[in-house]
Amino acid sequence: MSAPRSSAEIVALWQLVKEHKQLNDQLLAEWRCGAHRCLLAQVFEAQGQRLMVFTGYTLSPVINESTSSDSARAKNTRDGDKKWRSRGLVLDEEVAFATGLQNVGYAVNCRHILQKVLTITEIRRALTGTLPGKARRLAL
Repeated sequence: MSAPRSSAEIVALWQLVKEHKQLNDQLLAEWRCGAHRCLLAQVFEAQGQRLMVFTGYTLSPVINESTSSDSARAKNTRDGDKKWRSRGLVLDEEVAFATGLQNVGYAVNCRHILQKVLTITEIRRALTGTLPGKARRLAL
């Protein structure tokens, strides 16, 4: 099996690892909502890469409509409206790209957190010294 490259391939691999109950053995870090412990993002090691998944989420209809366009909802949701898809990336490539850029990051969302930016610097710090299966668990 070749290394996953696209967001969809990374998310599919993450789901497969979860289904086979192997994620905890490969997990390096995860971020959860501080209010209700909603899972926001996870970094895991697979096929010699550190992969990051930002979990799917649902927003209230009012917030959803005021913070996104019809075309974005049609393209990036599971139901064409409010159930946003999980997204994945090859973390090492992103970190290398963002070297020297302090505020580059990714928006995380759940029903309680809207567009909170998780920066590359925060991700790097969370992964320092972590090993697969000994995940650092963080709240936002």
